[in-house]
Amino acid sequence: MTSLIPDPATFADESIAIVGMAGRLPGAEDLTAFWHSQLAQRPGTRRLSRAEMAENGRPLHELDRADLVPLAATLTDIDCFDAPFFRFSGPEAEILDPQIRLLHEVAWHTLENAGCDPSRSPDRIGVFASAHMSTYWLYNLDGLYRCSDPNALLQIVAGNGQDYPATTLAYRLGLTGPALNINTACSSSLVSAAVACQTLLDGSCDAALVVSASITLPQGTGYLATADSIYSPDGVCRPFDAAANGTFASDGVAGVLLKRLSDAHKAGDRVIAVIRGWATNNDGARKIGFTAPSVDGQIEVLRDAAASAGIAPGDLDYIETHGTGTSVGDPIEFAALKAVHGTPPFPGHRIALGGAKASIGHLGSAAGLAGLIRTALALRHGVMPGTATFRHLSPRIDAQGCALDVLGPPQPFPARPRPARAGVSSFGIGGTNAHLILEAASPPEEAPVAGDSPEALAVSGYDRDSLDRQRLRLADWLDTGQPLATETAFPTLAALSDTSLIDRPALPFRLAVSGASAAALAQALRLVPLPETAAARTPPKVCFVFTGSGVPSLSRCRDLVRTCPDFARALTEVETALAAQGLPSARDWLERETPDKDERDLHRSHPAAFAFGYAMAKMLMAQGCVPAVVLGHSMGEITAACIAGAVDLPAALAFVAARAAIVMDCGGAGDLLAVSAPAEQVNPFLGVNPALTVAGYNGAGQTLVAGPVAAVTALKETLTAQGIPATVLPAGKPFHSPLMAATTLPVARAAAGQFRAARTAIASTVTGRLEHGAVADPGHWAAQMETPVRMTAAIEAAAAAGCTLFLEIGPRGTFAVGGRKTLLNCAPGARWHAVLDPRGVPRDASVLTALAATRAALWEAGIRTRPAHRPRATRTALPGYAFSRLRYWRAPPPADRSDTSPAVLPSPRRDPVPAPTGTGPTDTGDEGDTLLRTLLAEIWCEELGVERIEETDSFMGLGGTSLAALKVAGTTEARLGLRPPLVLLTRAGTFAEYVGALRGLLLDEQTPEAPAALEPTE
Repeated sequence: MTSLIPDPATFADESIAIVGMAGRLPGAEDLTAFWHSQLAQRPGTRRLSRAEMAENGRPLHELDRADLVPLAATLTDIDCFDAPFFRFSGPEAEILDPQIRLLHEVAWHTLENAGCDPSRSPDRIGVFASAHMSTYWLYNLDGLYRCSDPNALLQIVAGNGQDYPATTLAYRLGLTGPALNINTACSSSLVSAAVACQTLLDGSCDAALVVSASITLPQGTGYLATADSIYSPDGVCRPFDAAANGTFASDGVAGVLLKRLSDAHKAGDRVIAVIRGWATNNDGARKIGFTAPSVDGQIEVLRDAAASAGIAPGDLDYIETHGTGTSVGDPIEFAALKAVHGTPPFPGHRIALGGAKASIGHLGSAAGLAGLIRTALALRHGVMPGTATFRHLSPRIDAQGCALDVLGPPQPFPARPRPARAGVSSFGIGGTNAHLILEAASPPEEAPVAGDSPEALAVSGYDRDSLDRQRLRLADWLDTGQPLATETAFPTLAALSDTSLIDRPALPFRLAVSGASAAALAQALRLVPLPETAAARTPPKVCFVFTGSGVPSLSRCRDLVRTCPDFARALTEVETALAAQGLPSARDWLERETPDKDERDLHRSHPAAFAFGYAMAKMLMAQGCVPAVVLGHSMGEITAACIAGAVDLPAALAFVAARAAIVMDCGGAGDLLAVSAPAEQVNPFLGVNPALTVAGYNGAGQTLVAGPVAAVTALKETLTAQGIPATVLPAGKPFHSPLMAATTLPVARAAAGQFRAARTAIASTVTGRLEHGAVADPGHWAAQMETPVRMTAAIEAAAAAGCTLFLEIGPRGTFAVGGRKTLLNCAPGARWHAVLDPRGVPRDASVLTALAATRAALWEAGIRTRPAHRPRATRTALPGYAFSRLRYWRAPPPADRSDTSPAVLPSPRRDPVPAPTGTGPTDTGDEGDTLLRTLLAEIWCEELGVERIEETDSFMGLGGTSLAALKVAGTTEARLGLRPPLVLLTRAGTFAEYVGALRGLLLDEQTPEAPAALEPTE
């Protein structure tokens, strides 16, 4: 089997384009709100009241703790989910981790923002997902997990385990590229982005969806900033600042869609920013402890990323730092940045440092992706967002002689001879580091588009209520005139139209409107009635209905020629064929100065009517609307036959000209009368004059009568007196009646050898049936001259063949009333639409107004078309889908909140720990000292997993880490009422020395200052 994956060398020198982004971050329901808050440097946090924390589950005995910080940096409605939209049942949704729920919604918004409909995309889209450990599983589903049968257990694990977010998304969204879950703690999402970039380069996928979520429960309870932890005791994160005292955890979900840059350009994607290079690595053992950062590891990943991007060290303008505001992490990160980028590549060059955590806190696994999005938006808008809480550089940081400046307020990117350039860092507990280098995208070259042309705008929803919410959201946004964060300006009507009609998914409930301004579109969205039923799942079969004789107004024809290249091209094709046969120009006649004076000149009007219908049909087909059946009234059947492939264009034009000449020479005298009444009602009036006959059944309730001029005039007066509308047509001949018998033989001769069997079915108004081969018989065209037009039967035949959309192609909606009534009788779900005279569009409106309404109608029916009057506009962003807020929530089991004892993890079952052996400097033999030794040894054994402790053992020598030291300190505090400084575990040396130091603390000896060397950082 031949591999579908291209040779990786094909994309070796490619950059990666960010083509879509979405997110929900603290204090911001979408990226537009997020970007505005970053520029205003507003925090995404809120302070909690005591009552609120108690209500949300904070144990009562903790509410008065001095280290309780009443802060929340959370998202709203995490208990809600649009389960039906993603095909989850209610019970499935209830046990689904809120992180995975929001991953679905943000993933969908990311694809929407990129203009990517996964159900229609030919691309292999990969998924690279990360998520925090499911605390919903831990807190809310604990009892359910313990009591469930194996099948239910599997469902719980699949809905909450970190092995399943990517594959769940791939299944629910129909994505067929690699689906990988990547978890490296705080660097998970930026590592995922780097892996996605590399996967794009090796050709394993064509687009990469990178998503990450971090949501922890319970919510709204504040947090404990215990001693020696990374958490800020005042709820403020101050990266690199002299007052930095830690960070705080926050919730968020983010997503980006990536493509190879060349593919993005080919597809016409809007590129938000470009990823030039990337690198990942691990610290290994080059650090003091497992959770501690490593300056060597960070230096290495920064250098590797610069090399990957092909840039010199220091050739950046801005770096979005990891910046946690901790006393260890920030100095190490700054030292690494200084080592790699601290020396300016040319005199006067400076690099600004910024950090999102200053305003939104630490998003855990989603932190890196939040930084990537913030940096991409910065490059998109040319503004470095800075660091909201920065005031003065920390004295722990050595910035002497380097080109790095921590940026406080936002500033524009400096002007450079190259595109603006920025780096993004993310470093995870455990030592997995990632760094990406981005550049500003070059603006696309766009063909000028008139800003005031009427356009169509589409919107859809999963159900009727969703459609209502979506249209109102879109209308409200149109009224603001403000661009979304991923755009640099409010989109043109053309961009809005093409993005909504071509790129966005068409969900079951749909509506589309048209207008010449954003305000007009907004008003139309609010006023248009909602559909009662969902659209068909498959595109409709279309029937083109050609109206035959009758020509458009001068202005409409000229507008079509001037504004619609496909119409003009088809009309030129007709003109060339006419000129080759020595026939007069159809275009000249269509654009004549007195269009209403000479329609009876059949030598000119009939070829012109054919030309107009032919050019309109070719334009619609070029747009993407192809008929399954064609139907033509009277002479319109010749146009239908040409479009159906039953006759070539030159032969069709020759026959039209010959037929017109025959009618003028041989046709009887008389007129045609269009009557707005059914034939059964009209027939009694015809009995008074045998020369009057029914010439056509033009749809339910519409009848055509032919006869001598005087008889037709008398009939009109009689019908009018009876209140029956009747109009004499300007045809000037009694077509489709016995008065035309003399024309049949000459017409048959003219048709001989010109026609063949049709490729597309023709609903013939001669026979009232679906025909293919019959039109090849000259007798078919001869019979047309003297038999009634069976329009009603032809419509019924097309409907019976499955056509549900009838497009009337003519200068006006001649058959709209009769056509709609006929469909109401035979196919109630079918729709009739007059292309140039659609319902609700004034007759004197511009042709572009009518075409916009037609494009809207086609989209509602399930047919996507490109614009007829201009090139495809640049893809843009519209507000994301308005998901239903349906609550699915499993409450956690009730807890005893009156317990005043601190929570302590149960000790593992083990045999009593023997007293440490050997004699140390503090071994006095005292009974109390022995008890202290035994207790401390027991704690060490529990946390280090060893069986016994020797007096000469050291904590670090037994495999202790910074996390283990925190647990030892916490357990010791719980059992002795005294929290030992972490330095006693790292600097005291032996166990005996540790016991002695702790005994001194119990005797109120001075506590040594705890250095930051072992402080865990994220």
